[in-house]
Amino acid sequence: MKIPDGLPQLDLNLICSAGADGIRRETQVMEGFVRDSIGWRSGLNFSYPGGKDEFRKLMDELDAVGSLARRHREIVCHCDVKWEADDTFTESLREAYAAARKVEAVTGVFEWLWRSQPKKTALRLMEHVPGYWYYLARTWKFDPSIYPERSGEIGGGSIPPAYLKTMSGRSYKLANPSQGKEDSLEKLEACLRSEDETVRRSAWDEILRVWTRPGPALGRVYAETALNWINAITGLKDCYGPMSVRNLVYDLERRLMMAIIEAVSRGSSITFSEYFRRKKVLMNKDRLELHDIFAPVNGGMAPLSFREALCETEAAFGEFSPSLTGLASRVLDRGSLSAVWPGRNQCRPMSPGESPLVLMNWQGGAEDALELARLLFHAAHLQLSSGVGDSQFVPGPILAECGRAFGEELLTRRLIAREKDPSRRVAIVCLALDRAWNDIGRGLALARLEIAAHGLDCVDAVDSPEKLGEEYLYTASELIGDSMLLPRDFRWEWTRELSIFRPPYFAWERVMGKVAALSLWRSADGAEENWVERIVDIFRRGGSAPPTYIFDKCGMSLDDEDFWNRGIESLFELVETLWTCPWLMDEGYLSLHPPGEPSVTSVAVFCRCLILGTWRLSMENIKRWDCFNNYRYVNLIFRF
Repeated sequence: MKIPDGLPQLDLNLICSAGADGIRRETQVMEGFVRDSIGWRSGLNFSYPGGKDEFRKLMDELDAVGSLARRHREIVCHCDVKWEADDTFTESLREAYAAARKVEAVTGVFEWLWRSQPKKTALRLMEHVPGYWYYLARTWKFDPSIYPERSGEIGGGSIPPAYLKTMSGRSYKLANPSQGKEDSLEKLEACLRSEDETVRRSAWDEILRVWTRPGPALGRVYAETALNWINAITGLKDCYGPMSVRNLVYDLERRLMMAIIEAVSRGSSITFSEYFRRKKVLMNKDRLELHDIFAPVNGGMAPLSFREALCETEAAFGEFSPSLTGLASRVLDRGSLSAVWPGRNQCRPMSPGESPLVLMNWQGGAEDALELARLLFHAAHLQLSSGVGDSQFVPGPILAECGRAFGEELLTRRLIAREKDPSRRVAIVCLALDRAWNDIGRGLALARLEIAAHGLDCVDAVDSPEKLGEEYLYTASELIGDSMLLPRDFRWEWTRELSIFRPPYFAWERVMGKVAALSLWRSADGAEENWVERIVDIFRRGGSAPPTYIFDKCGMSLDDEDFWNRGIESLFELVETLWTCPWLMDEGYLSLHPPGEPSVTSVAVFCRCLILGTWRLSMENIKRWDCFNNYRYVNLIFRF
């Protein structure tokens, strides 16, 4: 793999390797398809005997031409195209983009007409195009007037103007690092992970200052939006709330989704409360404050250069499965990776078989290495699933997030295993748990907030924005435990989440994806080789079937509570390493603990609780062990 000395940028010459003439030829194919589609745009009736053959041909054309349209749209829209020396190439890309928009319009008309087909006709035609059945099934059951699946918005609505006006008027001023100049929210969030406690405190104070003042007003905007969502979907068949409508994207039953929320909530409450209790000891504090929630421990994980992060990521993928070897480097070799992207980090799919665009704003921090692993595994995920065709190779929300989180988990475990310095290893574990809190803990708080606002049996919750704020504060405090006292102003921190004003339960897909990735890693860790191949097979299927079907075919069930418990148990075992792993039992690590603090083994903590008479804490430990079936800790007690 060729790694450049500097940070890589997109190489459009490689991405557009066909050149101006090739781009023009592909554009002519798209234009020809649009012209030929005029005949069937007036109606889609394949009830006569020859209809199935025409339908199969139409689907193949939609798939092939849609693939070209996707490729050109991503090149033009998501790349900073400046072809000053080649005006011909620039013009050909503009023509291709215009043709791609026409193809999208034709595809939209097809989907609209397809939804109007009777169920009997639709099922008969789907039998003749088995490669497209999931795409057609999902398209057929969506109601565009109620739920446009592309944008993820209910009721065809957009972000409320009142929210946009309030959001656009926000400005942040962090006194110390920027001398009173305005900062972006992204810069402020980076300060939340600073080693300097003063900087972290100032950043949190500024965030709460900016978002607390319009909190009640934004809460009212959200409450009205949630009420409108409820009213918009009452006539939708078999859907009883925004969660049920959102399940049309997730392809999970409402019963199953609620069961997952309960299972993950129970385990997360135990795991994160224990983690923050131990983080308090590691930071030598009697009680954590809000600005310590993402604080690095022991100086934080040593930052990796881009070259090191890329090599470590590819090695982590290759150690897990040989079939993943080379997929990460292919993105770089194809010139499809940019580490100097000015916007948010993202991985954009091209057409099947082509390298996706990986766009990253590399700052050189420790978290950037884990973020790079997330993006590169998502790119590998798209490449693995390229065999199922353009209409279905892009995975759905849960599987996409699961792939990203799985790549991060592979790199995290490799870094922990290879780190020889116990202090640094603790820092890596804490960084991984901080990121897990951001994905799972914060996502659960937002999910419970939305349940209170959207549930038809809790409509009265939207009458008062204060109730929503209190619900968010209560859930976050319950997950964190008694090691940290969240300030009262924190109850309005959720109002800066743009996603809850648009697609409902968007945060929940991140929770499910993260926990599913942890469960997959736990299943493969130390298991026979066929488990690894089963997991890779999940990623090969892309979005060609519902997640429940894909996992069932690979020997796992999303309906099994044990599956989700394995993910939380994996996270809990990571928490346990902060006090119980052998490599922490040396003088270097013990010196981190101030005199008078509990001993670093779970057995000693348990016995000390009994001696001091703190029976409640002892029982909490017993419940924790019983909850996750950690028999090895019980055995330690009896041996002791």
